[in-house]
Amino acid sequence: MAYRNVDFPDENFKPLVIQMRGIIANNPAFVNASPHARQELYEQMAILGMFMATTQMALKEKPNPEVASNMRQAAKGYLELFLKADADKIDITSQGLVIR
Repeated sequence: MAYRNVDFPDENFKPLVIQMRGIIANNPAFVNASPHARQELYEQMAILGMFMATTQMALKEKPNPEVASNMRQAAKGYLELFLKADADKIDITSQGLVIR
């Protein structure tokens, strides 16, 4: 949403959640982390995701090109850091996250 300034269709949410749960559950750093560290990471990711989603929605109501540009750059950085792929090659479809 934040990177492409598009809405996220509700029907795409469930496949994405299922896919991300599998990816995270198989990540050795996450699996080997303490329960406290896993909880903290989860909370940070949830807060960041909600912050970016609500900021993107607010920008639709009150556009601000500077904030929109900063959001796009932040979203690009987070996507590329987390997924180790070019943000322009990442899509979320009805099948979940796809890297072309």
